[in-house]
Amino acid sequence: MANAGYDPTAMIDVMNVLASASASMGKGPPETLSTHPHPENRVEKIQDTIDALFPKGTPADFQSK
Repeated sequence: MANAGYDPTAMIDVMNVLASASASMGKGPPETLSTHPHPENRVEKIQDTIDALFPKGTPADFQSK
C-alpha cells in the first residue's frame, strides 16, 4: 500500500470497521476454522509491520486515495 502512495495506517481503520461489523453479526467460527484472521488480531500485525517499515513514523506526504 505504501509503495502505491496509500497511507498504511488507514488499514487499521479498515480492520476496526470489520471488527465492528463482525461483532454485530455474532461470534462466528473460531479463528482456527476461519479463512481469515479475526480483524482484532490483524491490527497488531499491521501495526508491527508499519513500525518495522517506518521506524520514524509514516511520512506526511501519503495521500488518501
